[in-house]
Amino acid sequence: MKIQKPSKALAVEVMPSAQYEQAYKQASIGRQVNNRPISNIGAVAQGGGLGFGSDIMPETITANYANETATPVTVMLFDPLGINAGILGGTYVDPTSWSGGLSNALIKEFFKHRPSSFKGFNYRVTTGSAAQFDQAVKWHKGQIDGSSVTRPLNIGQYQRNTQQNTLIQTIDTQFYIDQFSAMTFVVGANTTIAVDFVFGEVLNSVVGG
Repeated sequence: MKIQKPSKALAVEVMPSAQYEQAYKQASIGRQVNNRPISNIGAVAQGGGLGFGSDIMPETITANYANETATPVTVMLFDPLGINAGILGGTYVDPTSWSGGLSNALIKEFFKHRPSSFKGFNYRVTTGSAAQFDQAVKWHKGQIDGSSVTRPLNIGQYQRNTQQNTLIQTIDTQFYIDQFSAMTFVVGANTTIAVDFVFGEVLNSVVGG
């Protein structure tokens, strides 16, 4: 039995190199994210999958405290693990409330797992006088070995627009809050404060978080 040969040679189309590279990139989309191999730590998708968009970064959160006593008190904010209160000792109170009706426990849990940088904060005296700005404000960073670092914030170095409102101070300084960080505000007698923290960046998680 004879096998007939095709009368014409089979046509083979050669893809130009530029088209080949483009096709390869498109075929590799499942193995890369943002042009980085998906095995790389830190590769982040530009769009959420299955209809879920990326997290919307919060802009501000506000802590409020009303001191209705005749003596100053020290309010401790953040300190998710309680490590700063333990190392520093002394007596501290929690904020009266947070914006959005969020509990202090929920705020602590958020920063326990989502460390964040802040651009600064608006410091408002809603009941009382501008003398409140003379009270101490400090940032604290504790460590598991019992050591700690405290950085006082010199509120007096930031100018107020006294022609508009003498009871608002804008603090333009960057700082970081994670599971080991806290801030303390001394609040004078019969004084109410509100502190509007302005987010800079929220990280995805902490090691082991």
